[in-house]
Amino acid sequence: MLLVTPSESPSEEVLGRLRRRLAILEGDISALEQIDIINAIVDQCEDHVEAVRAVADLGYSKLQANAILDIPVGRRTVKARRQLADELLSAREFLDRHQS
Repeated sequence: MLLVTPSESPSEEVLGRLRRRLAILEGDISALEQIDIINAIVDQCEDHVEAVRAVADLGYSKLQANAILDIPVGRRTVKARRQLADELLSAREFLDRHQS
């Protein structure tokens, strides 16, 4: 949650954090659409570093790959996916309004 009132412009730090969150949300949503493939790949990895590399090889950034590997099982539900999509939409709308 961003702590910016409607009348003030967000700082570059706030916008940077939001861009990072946006990238994570995009990666999580995309990964959940192919979670069985990702799970099969990760199951073959020796350790976390190799798993991050394997997920990144699917086209995700290192930031996204780490976030994907941290998705708890409970975030795979229909309701949780809907919440991710809603958060993604809100973040995009906020950035569209406040980026120069």
